[in-house]
Amino acid sequence: MILKIIKWAYIVCYIVIAILIIYMQHNVWKLSARKYLFVIIGYLLFALIVRLLIKKINGHH
Repeated sequence: MILKIIKWAYIVCYIVIAILIIYMQHNVWKLSARKYLFVIIGYLLFALIVRLLIKKINGHH
């Protein structure tokens, strides 16, 4: 159950970030390059943490 919830949360996060990237590309002039990079780097770190959690849960089972 927990694994299914995490996998769905992961998919939802990918959809949200994809929408954010599309939105940002249409509003580039409103955001500085630093903010754009910060969001991407922050998301990549979050994705790595989620992957590590999934690996840990799979390792226990």
